[in-house]
Amino acid sequence: MSVAGDENMKTDLEVAIVRACCNSSDKELYWIVSRSQLEFVVKDLDQADASKSPVMASYQGESLAVVCLEKYFGYVAYKANESPQYMVLRSVDKQNQVRKLIVQSGDSPKFFKLTRSFAALDTFLAPENSEYILGVYSLGKGKIGIVPDIVGIVEKLV
Repeated sequence: MSVAGDENMKTDLEVAIVRACCNSSDKELYWIVSRSQLEFVVKDLDQADASKSPVMASYQGESLAVVCLEKYFGYVAYKANESPQYMVLRSVDKQNQVRKLIVQSGDSPKFFKLTRSFAALDTFLAPENSEYILGVYSLGKGKIGIVPDIVGIVEKLV
C-alpha cells in the first residue's frame, strides 16, 4: 500500500512485527506497530523504580512505564525472556501530546511493507484488556497480528 504525496514521490508505509512469547488457541501471536511508532530498541534498561506497578524505567531523562504485552493482555508466556529487549514506542493522543511506553520483548522487531493482504479478524478477544487492541489481522496460516493501543495503555497505567 502506498500513500501518494506528490506525483513523483510515493512513500511505502512500514510496520514492525514482533513475535509474542505466547500463543492463543494454537495460533502464533505477533505484535504490530507502525515503523514511525518504534522510537528505539534498547537491550539494557535503567529501571527507575521496580517496586511500583507498573515498573518504571529511565529513557532519555524521562520516566516511562515498562510493559510486557503478553502479561498485559492476559496471556501466559511459554518461554522466559532470558535476555529481553525493550522497544520504546510512541504515539500521539487526542491532545496532540506524544505518549511513550517501553515494551519488553523476547524478539527483535522485523520490518515489513504494509500490505493489504492482512485480513482483519472481527472475532478475536484477548483474555484481558481487549479494549486496548486497535486491530487484529491474519498474517498467514496460524499467525495473528495484534495492534496494541499505545496511548490507551499509557493512559490506563499512569
